[in-house]
Amino acid sequence: MPYDIYSFIFPEVKKAQSHLSPAGDRAMMEFADRRHLMPVQARRVKPVSLWSGIIKTDENGKASLKFDIPQFNGKLILDAVAVQGDRFGSGSADVTVRDKIILQEAFPRFVAPNDVVEGLVTVYNRTGQIADIDIELSYDGPVEMLSPALQTLRIPDDSESKAVFRFKAGIEPGKIEFAITASNGE
Repeated sequence: MPYDIYSFIFPEVKKAQSHLSPAGDRAMMEFADRRHLMPVQARRVKPVSLWSGIIKTDENGKASLKFDIPQFNGKLILDAVAVQGDRFGSGSADVTVRDKIILQEAFPRFVAPNDVVEGLVTVYNRTGQIADIDIELSYDGPVEMLSPALQTLRIPDDSESKAVFRFKAGIEPGKIEFAITASNGE
């Protein structure tokens, strides 16, 4: 039993291995390194990067573009480069993208089998009026919901409220996918 547990805390750090070992235990050592890694992979964040290609301007040097922006709330940076003959220039501007109803989730990144945990959904109301907003949580994977999957929040304009979803992880390891939808009846 090694006294150095660093490799168990950070198993992705490669150990220095000798290629001269005649014992032939390399495969076993690689398996031992992988046994502590999560067997299920999940991606949460989808980056936003859009490209328009080359755009021609009108006689006043102006152009208009439309982008289909994926589900996103925050600031995007718009960069433009202009070229005419041997002259060029560039500019940059921040563009705020914000829906009328904004959801921000805070769910555990991983849970152990049979863990009972809570996921929090913060709901921001930017509709211009007080709103009854339905928050619905759907899921796929080894999980049991312990709270209602549909909750209604009454939120004043330009304010926020929180919905708490309680659930229990299953016995078998696996990926749990949650989808959160919000509606104010419109």
